[in-house]
Amino acid sequence: MNNSKNKKCRRQPTGGTAGITLIELVVAIAIISILLSLSLNGVQSIRESMRRTDCTDRLRQIALAQHNYHSAFSILPMHGGGTAEKSGARLISEQSSNHHRLAYSVAVLPFIEQDVLWQKVSNPLKVSQNFSFPSMGPVPWYNVRPDKPSEYAPWREGPSIFRCPSDATVSGVSGAINYAACVGDGIKEVGTAFNRPQHGFQGDANPVTYDDASKRGMFANWKAFSFRDCVDGSSNTLILGEICVGSGGGELRSTAAERVPGIILDPSKCTLIEDEHGRVSGRYRRVDRGSRWADAGLVFSSFNTVLPPNSPTCTQIISRPIYSDWFGGVMSSSSYHPGGANMAFLDGSIRFISESINSSRAGSSASSVFSGNPENPPGSKSPYGVWGAMGTRSSND
Repeated sequence: MNNSKNKKCRRQPTGGTAGITLIELVVAIAIISILLSLSLNGVQSIRESMRRTDCTDRLRQIALAQHNYHSAFSILPMHGGGTAEKSGARLISEQSSNHHRLAYSVAVLPFIEQDVLWQKVSNPLKVSQNFSFPSMGPVPWYNVRPDKPSEYAPWREGPSIFRCPSDATVSGVSGAINYAACVGDGIKEVGTAFNRPQHGFQGDANPVTYDDASKRGMFANWKAFSFRDCVDGSSNTLILGEICVGSGGGELRSTAAERVPGIILDPSKCTLIEDEHGRVSGRYRRVDRGSRWADAGLVFSSFNTVLPPNSPTCTQIISRPIYSDWFGGVMSSSSYHPGGANMAFLDGSIRFISESINSSRAGSSASSVFSGNPENPPGSKSPYGVWGAMGTRSSND
């Protein structure tokens, strides 16, 4: 009897499931969040890998275009060439010539399947019954100046092949360029005309010939080099590299600070331009890098191998008469690829160069190479280590 009563008193299983506790719910949500985060990071990593591959392909096409250009003309495209007015008026009119300011990117248009744009640039462009732009167009900044009409469309039509898909400004800044020409490891007057007089605001009234000793790369203003000029080896010599395009925000990677003192003797002073917000200090006049695809001016489409990739950019103070201080300075390569930037070498190879690359030669002064410099006179090996040596064409480095 007692046993049967006990059996009757036992609670029978209901067949239902036990409820989820609050702790279990929190743990489950945490696990799901971690998995989602890992998944998103993985997707972003894959997307960046695809963008970097696309960037490499574009850079390779432009490097191949340089080779095809050389095959056709036995020289590389001139970076800082074009047309000019007659003596006495070279910088007076901004619409009757381009003042020898065209970048390499204009010359290679026919070699990157941009024949339509090339025809627009290479032929006179009629905009009204009484006025037309000459062959090869006006100055590359004609459409940028607020006091000039936006009539010359080609300078706004930068081909997409010149843009890196990882750069956030791709869809927001028109007529820009991410692939810059390497002008070597020089700082002082490196962007001035090679073995030619440079003209100031008064046209040819007071022409000045600047030092050529600092112009050690495969590109120089108003000078075209050929493969035979490269003594350092085509697989060791840079021709193109990435720069970030500025959009007016003053970001360090995409903005040049103008007239920073002391950088010719100590380029590390360029790293002191950062403000408390991680941007170029507002006490300097700031210029957006890469914002003019057709302009050979240093800040727009050039870089030198002084500070390693993703370092700040700044221009020198010009002591002699010239109409801009954009013709000298520390022009750093930069990109939004983590850890470095893509580079094209003269042999056509594309390599990713780390921002931690050696950029100083042991026992060497940091001052740049220029005439009259006892520390690094003309012909010296690059004072900027492996990185500096990559930029020179004939320093036996």
